[in-house]
Amino acid sequence: MTNPNLTSTKQSIFKIAKWILSVIFVFAILGSLLDKAFLSAVIFLIIALLLMPPLTEFWKSKFNFLNNKLIKGGLLFVLFVVGVTANPNISKNNSKTNQFSSSDEMEFEDKEDILIDYVKKNITTDKSIQNISKLGEIGEFFNKGNYSTVYPNDGYISEQMDSLSKKKILVFNPRFDFESENTYLLNDAKNGKLVDYIIHFEVDNSGKIVSKKTYITYSKTGKVEYENNKVPDYNTLIDKKIIENQKLNNDAEVLVAKQQEANEKRKKEFEEKCLDGWDGSHTELVRMRKKTMGNPKSFEHVETTYRLFGDYAVVYMKYRGENSFGAVILTSLTAKVSLEDCSVISVEE
Repeated sequence: MTNPNLTSTKQSIFKIAKWILSVIFVFAILGSLLDKAFLSAVIFLIIALLLMPPLTEFWKSKFNFLNNKLIKGGLLFVLFVVGVTANPNISKNNSKTNQFSSSDEMEFEDKEDILIDYVKKNITTDKSIQNISKLGEIGEFFNKGNYSTVYPNDGYISEQMDSLSKKKILVFNPRFDFESENTYLLNDAKNGKLVDYIIHFEVDNSGKIVSKKTYITYSKTGKVEYENNKVPDYNTLIDKKIIENQKLNNDAEVLVAKQQEANEKRKKEFEEKCLDGWDGSHTELVRMRKKTMGNPKSFEHVETTYRLFGDYAVVYMKYRGENSFGAVILTSLTAKVSLEDCSVISVEE
C-alpha cells in the first residue's frame, strides 16, 4: 500500500524543482534578450511556461499528450537543445571549446581575442603599450589621433611567421603615419626621428603570452629591437616644445570659438528681444523718431545694424522721411540701447 505522506512529499519536491527550473529559464530568457537571440528567448519562455506548477494542469487539459511524463520530458529536452543552438553566442563558445580540446594549435582568432584583451587592460602598466597610447593622444593635438589601444580589434593585429624562430607570432601594429606626423617628433642626433613602432607577441596554445618584443624604427639607425625592460620612454621620442606650443594654439582656438559662440548667443537674444522680427528695426527708436518728424507718415525704415558691448548695444538706423521743406531724404541716427530691457538710453543724429 502506498504511503500517502511519502507521495505528498515527492509531489512537493517535484513542485519545488519545477519552480527552480522555471526561474532558471526566466534568467535564460533575459540572457538571450541581452544577446539579441530572440528565437532562444521565445523557446526558453515556452519551456518556463510548461514547467511552472500553476500552469501544469492547464497545459494538460489543452494538450493530452502532456499527461505522458516521458513525452513531456522529451519535448522539454528538444526545446532546450533548439533554444541553446539558436543562440549564436552559446554556439560560438561551444565551438571554441571544441577547438581547444580537439586541436593542438589555437586558432588565430582566439589568440587575437587574448591580445585584444591584453592591450586594453595594460595601457597604463605595459610601457610599450603605454607609449603607443601616449603617442596617439599627442597626435590629437595635431588632428592625427591614433586609437589603436582603444580599439585594437579594428585591424591592428595580424599573424605572421617569425623568420628566426619559425613560429607564428601576433603583430600589434598601430599604423602610425609618422611621415605626416613628424612635426612633433624629436629629431635625435643619434637615432633621428621615429619612423615606425610595432610589437611582436608570441601566444602559446594555452592562451598565455610567452614573449613580447618591441621594434622601433628610426630614420638614422633603422629598426631596433627592445626587450620589455629596455623600451625607451615616449618622452624621448617627442619634441616637447613643439607640442606645448601646439597645445597653447589649440587652447587659444578653443577660447576664440567659445567667445564667438557666446557672442552669437548674445546677438540672437538681442535680436529676438529688442528688434522687430519683420524688418529688423528697433520699435522704440522708430517710435521716438516719428514723434520728432513733421510728417510721421513719411517715415520709411531702410536698415538697422548694431554692435554689442558690455551691457548695451549701439544701434545704427537708416530711414527716409520728409524734411521741413517736404523733400524725402535718407537720414541716419545712432542710439545707445540697454540690453536688459531694450530701452533707448541716448540718441545721436
